[in-house]
Amino acid sequence: SSSISEAIKEGNLYKGVFSNILKEGPNAAIYMTIISGLQVSLMKLFPTLPALALFIAGGLGDFVGSVVRVPAEMLNKKLQTGICDSFGEAVEKTFMTEEGRQLTIDTWKVILLRDVPHGAFQALVYLGTHDYILTLLEASGRLSEDQVAFFGDALSGALAGAISSYLTTPADVLVTKFATQQTNGQEGSSNVARASATEGELASELATELAAGTNADTAAVPVPRTPPSMMQLGREIISEAGPGGFLVGGVQRMLYYAPMSAVFFVLYGAFYRTVFQALLPTLTNPLMYEVGPKVADIVEGGETLAVDASSRLLEATERMIGLMG
Repeated sequence: SSSISEAIKEGNLYKGVFSNILKEGPNAAIYMTIISGLQVSLMKLFPTLPALALFIAGGLGDFVGSVVRVPAEMLNKKLQTGICDSFGEAVEKTFMTEEGRQLTIDTWKVILLRDVPHGAFQALVYLGTHDYILTLLEASGRLSEDQVAFFGDALSGALAGAISSYLTTPADVLVTKFATQQTNGQEGSSNVARASATEGELASELATELAAGTNADTAAVPVPRTPPSMMQLGREIISEAGPGGFLVGGVQRMLYYAPMSAVFFVLYGAFYRTVFQALLPTLTNPLMYEVGPKVADIVEGGETLAVDASSRLLEATERMIGLMG
């Protein structure tokens, strides 16, 4: 509690907020755009397996979003942990050095193991329960239309966050085990009890490793040349804590992601209902062409690009599924 009080007094609680916005904003936009653009097409591709369609859409959305999310997270943690004093210094250490670029790539690969399934399960649960929860709320007859929409988004979002975070706890344990071994430079150096780390903590671990290894005034941290495989880490976890070791931190993850996902989907739903017509005049409000034809042309061009990009992504997905079959 003393450290929290000190952080409040020093004004450090929002250190790195700019880079955090750069991380979350584009990532959220990409995630929901891909899900919205692909779910209908994927349901046509898998007419008897709607759950699979939603799962794939969510996974693809998270995968594409990670391209901007992970580098921004690396910047954010360098600022928050005090490794870098300015945003420019964080950019230089992350992208302008060979070690920084390699670390970002390695972090991205490992994080995909956990976050792509998390994004897939989250989309599946949210989209799969949203209409049902709205129906239950409407049937109560005690809520207005706006209240039904608000609580429907919040409840289905919280449920999606809680379930997806718990189901991906085993992957989170593996990811955290990998991060701590990379940081300490030796196998078996971490306790499985630390397995409730978030993506930001993983990036912080690896970012700290980079800073320590490139600072002439600090003893370099030995990093293993060959990272341990997931199979090897899994065997270590079982030997240390048994099969239950894969679920360590699951409850904490649920408590973290449930409210976060609820807020995210409430904001998404509110934005969708209030701004959608203004942003998509050619689909919902053709009269916009008479009021602002130039703006309408720009938006229509954006719509075309989004549809084309979604179509190409769907075609690539179909080819990948064909090769797997």
